[in-house]
Amino acid sequence: MQRLTSLTIVRSFIIGKFVRPYQKYKAISEEEDAFRIKINDSLGQQMNIYSKIKLDSIVTRRGNLFYFSPVHDALEPSELGFRELDEKAIDSVTKSWRLYYITSNR
Repeated sequence: MQRLTSLTIVRSFIIGKFVRPYQKYKAISEEEDAFRIKINDSLGQQMNIYSKIKLDSIVTRRGNLFYFSPVHDALEPSELGFRELDEKAIDSVTKSWRLYYITSNR
């Protein structure tokens, strides 16, 4: 079961968090975090981070980064610079967006 647990505006970021809680006999939960930043009135950027968590430690993180346009909803992510992110790239984006609290290598 997937559920939206929070939606908050922090500095021009819109943050969404989806949590798949621990399942019976499974010690790993999964989280999805979405961050957006507004570049101008017709363009923004979104980063999604997918984490697997065992107890209270992150086991793996992967993500993607792309542009979005409220003006051009019909555009495909590939047309908007869709890019896969590894752990190092996630940290690079979070630092440039000043999201220090989720950067793994502070």
